[in-house]
Amino acid sequence: MSKLLKNTDVLSGLFVLAIAAFFLIGGRNYEIGTLEEMGPGFVPLLLGSVLAALGVVLLVQGAATQATGLTVSGNWAIGPMILILGAIALFAFTLRHVGYVAACAMVVAISGLAAPDRRMREILIEAVLLAAISALLFVEAIGMPMPLFPWSN
Repeated sequence: MSKLLKNTDVLSGLFVLAIAAFFLIGGRNYEIGTLEEMGPGFVPLLLGSVLAALGVVLLVQGAATQATGLTVSGNWAIGPMILILGAIALFAFTLRHVGYVAACAMVVAISGLAAPDRRMREILIEAVLLAAISALLFVEAIGMPMPLFPWSN
């Protein structure tokens, strides 16, 4: 059993199964609907089912193969990871206060700082373009209920 838990495929399968359980349990109280009229529980059920199937495949493959030791090697770029996770958290906390355009531009700009080969001019151009294009796509085209700017509700 301890050899099995040192196998990276087995651990990956267990992790994917845990994520699948999160979606399946979280969406169980929502109406599923039909393929023509999907309810709010349709996507969590579909996503949880696909993840569960992939988790089982990983688990079975890992159990059938020789256990490979779980080792951590190489240089971990902690700074860029913190920047990217912080940018995502900042987006979540500022979306309602500064609007979608500014929050999206902030997440792209801060995430762009994680790449050492980027120039500030490139990052700012990408931030403006991605904020504008995604605002047009998500908020205007498909009508996601998010304020574009702080003054719009």
